[in-house]
Amino acid sequence: MNSLFSFWKMAGGGNDFIMLDGVSQNLPELGPERIRRLCSRGMSIGADGLIALVPTDRASVRMLHWNADGGANDFCGNGARCAARLACEAGLCGAALTLETGAGVLKAEILERGTVRVQMPAPRDLARGLRLPLPHREVEADFVRIGVPHIVTEVVDLGSAGLLSEGAALRRHPA
Repeated sequence: MNSLFSFWKMAGGGNDFIMLDGVSQNLPELGPERIRRLCSRGMSIGADGLIALVPTDRASVRMLHWNADGGANDFCGNGARCAARLACEAGLCGAALTLETGAGVLKAEILERGTVRVQMPAPRDLARGLRLPLPHREVEADFVRIGVPHIVTEVVDLGSAGLLSEGAALRRHPA
């Protein structure tokens, strides 16, 4: 196992990521426990997730993505923007590139002033009007998978005291 490795810390759309260039350097061993430790805030680098760029024959680069809990995902929109920018800045490709992800090969482009545009995967597994029981009330929500699962619900009051706890409960809801 490599104990020393180079990494970048990047943020996109409110999420921050530990970024690894596995095209130009050998990647360290990346099991779930190590990813959890690296992403642990206050104890290590700290991040919402870890992204590794690796070689592929299907696109400019392949993007591997893990959440801070060590679980792998097919895709992350904010992470893909960071991956595209790192690939370009590291000289792995030009300003127009393709990213191979678990959700397919997607187009990306570095625009002026460092803005990054990434094609989103087609939504799938759409389920509308779900009724999800929470401890204090039932929530009506829609489900869609865009590389990772998303729950969409109407929030009337963003200052609501229960917003964070309900969001956390919905994120881990078994439905």
